[in-house]
Formats: sequence, C-alpha cells, structure tokens
Amino acid sequence: MWWFCIFLQRLQSELSIERDRRLEAENAQELEKVALASLRQDLELERKNLRSAEAEHKARIKQLSTAVELERAKSNDLQG
Repeated sequence: MWWFCIFLQRLQSELSIERDRRLEAENAQELEKVALASLRQDLELERKNLRSAEAEHKARIKQLSTAVELERAKSNDLQG
C-alpha cells in the first residue's frame, strides 16, 4: 500500500509541474499577443504618417511646379 501513496504523490507532483508549464505557456502566448497587437498598432501609425508625409510632399511639388511655370511664363513675356 505504501507504493500506492508514493505513486499518488508522484502523479500529484507531475500534475503540478504540467499545470505550471501550461500556465507559463499561456502567459507567454498572451504576452506575444499583446506585443503583436502593439506592433500592428505601431505599423498602422507609421503607415498613416507615411501617407500624410506623401500627401504633403505631393502638394509641395505641385505648388513648386506651378511657381516654376508662372516664372517661365513671366520670363517668356519679358523676352518676347
């Protein structure tokens, strides 16, 4: 009968170890999910900033192109 008590203690110990491992894995998985969500949010913010910067650059290019055309027109009027 003593071997049965030892066997039960071993099983209880193994059960505790496996529960601890599972909890560690669940915690690690949750941390990874949080980290991934944070990275996705950062990526979306960077994309938004990039689109905004791109729109600003396009507007500035258009403004400068228009200014160049006006200066050319004025120069042509003076020359001819």
